[in-house]
Formats: sequence, C-alpha cells, structure tokens
Amino acid sequence: MTSPTPQQAYDLFYECGLNFRQISEELGITVRMARRYVKQREQKAQLEAQWHYGLPIPVANALLAAGFLGPEQLLKSYHNGELNPKGTYSPHGVGKKGLQAIEEWLEIPLEDRYDPGPKYLQLAVRLYPDAQRALKRLEDETGELPSAIVTRLILEAGKPD
Repeated sequence: MTSPTPQQAYDLFYECGLNFRQISEELGITVRMARRYVKQREQKAQLEAQWHYGLPIPVANALLAAGFLGPEQLLKSYHNGELNPKGTYSPHGVGKKGLQAIEEWLEIPLEDRYDPGPKYLQLAVRLYPDAQRALKRLEDETGELPSAIVTRLILEAGKPD
C-alpha cells in the first residue's frame, strides 16, 4: 500500500467534506498529520495561484518590484524589447540567466529568443562613394544616426518576406 499524500487528505477534506478525524481514519494517519497535510496542500494551492509561479524566486521578486502584474504584461514587454538584457528597460536583477528563465517560462520558441552573446558587436564597414551618398541622404531625411540606419537595414534584411 502506498503512503497517503497531502493531495489525498486535501481532496477528502474539500471534496468529500470529511473532518480531520475522519481523514485520519480513512488514510491511517494521526489527526495532527491529516491537519498538516491539508494545510500543506492549501499553501501549495495558494502559491500556484500566483501569476509568477514557476519562475525562480529572485526573478519573480525582480518582476514584482518592477511592477509587472501578470504574464500578459510580461510577454508584451518581452516582445517590445523592454526585457532585453542589453537594454536599459530591463528590471534590476534580471540578467541573462533570469531572462532565459523568463523565456522558458513564457515558452518563447528558441528561434525567437534573445541572443545571450556579447554586449555588442562592433562592425567596421567600408562603403563605396555611392553607398556613402545614399547613407548621407537617409541620415538627412530621417534624422537618424548612420549607425542606426545600418542597424535597421541589417535587421530588415534578416526578416522573412
């Protein structure tokens, strides 16, 4: 025979309406143990009801301190780039490992996750005179820095059609 579990005691208490003495007789445990099992399962149910259940405690605390109220808000912030570990909007205390935990918890597909590589990649580009003039024209038209224009063009080139 298997030993009784807190879930069994919890079910007997809430679903069958038994009191602790009846639970103890049913499961073959003491009244004190029956009470402990039910309270233990109640605490677990309370914890599971919190929106951040399943995240590492330091990450959950950082997100709560940053004012996140639910997984929908967290997912929206992730997709808006506010949780980027390289960005300035990431909550204090959420680094690369914390972000990886959030991505797993939100079930973000591997191909859509942030690259946990170096902080930045420096790229030197030599442009032909025609490309220099086009870049200068875009800079004048948009008001963006040349580095921002090049970054945007690289990111747009990587998007599927």
